[in-house]
Amino acid sequence: MPAKGFLNQEQKEKLQKNLKEHDIVFKNKLEEYIKISQEKPELLQIWFWDESGFSLRVLRRKLWGKKGTRKKIAGQRRKGRVNVMGAVRYSDKKRLVDFVP
Repeated sequence: MPAKGFLNQEQKEKLQKNLKEHDIVFKNKLEEYIKISQEKPELLQIWFWDESGFSLRVLRRKLWGKKGTRKKIAGQRRKGRVNVMGAVRYSDKKRLVDFVP
């Protein structure tokens, strides 16, 4: 019996088939939306967007020091996160960036 969380060959093949079918449906829909947005841009805009988060706390992983001694670091320990969201409009490549504290 395979370990929990692992798929057997039949399950892998079924999953890959489902993913390929999903990709085909997605690509067809996207092509349809792109065609509509090019023919009638006032009706439909296509935006691709993504977001990423950054921590304001910097962790130093390595330091130089004499063997056998530990280096002490003084500095500000700030807490918090900043999220950045960005988007690109398909038709004219207009860009949008927003910082969310």
